[in-house]
Amino acid sequence: VYSMHLYCHVNNMGEPWNEFLCELWHFKNFRMKSAVGEKMGSAVFLTEFGAMSESPQALREYERVLTLTDDNFMSWTYWQYKFFHDITTSARPTHIEGYYYPEGQPQLKKLKLLTRPYFQEVCGQPPVSYTHLRAHETPEHLVCRLLLEKKK
Repeated sequence: VYSMHLYCHVNNMGEPWNEFLCELWHFKNFRMKSAVGEKMGSAVFLTEFGAMSESPQALREYERVLTLTDDNFMSWTYWQYKFFHDITTSARPTHIEGYYYPEGQPQLKKLKLLTRPYFQEVCGQPPVSYTHLRAHETPEHLVCRLLLEKKK
């Protein structure tokens, strides 16, 4: 597996400093990293991304990255599960990069966005977006979904 990291520069509040440039950066990097993975004959795994707040700008950035992973059949993992006083972070306070606030409450907007099924892995085609999955469901997807629901 070819492991990649993907970050766009964030300001000290944990938000992307320029959403348009981040989108261009990600598109270029996904294309390049996918080509490297293909040349190596391996899957590409986004092993580190995020490390942002749950501001509206940051949530849009997460959505951009996660949509690109879906569109490119890539697995991913979010960076920084909890607050570690990480000296390498650019966001202040540093706890905004994790899943939890210092008092232990979860960052619910971020968690909701990062909680995504890997339905495309089962049926072989990524949805346009998870929200529109059923609108783009083929007969093959329907069979996969019904089989999965039957297992529950």
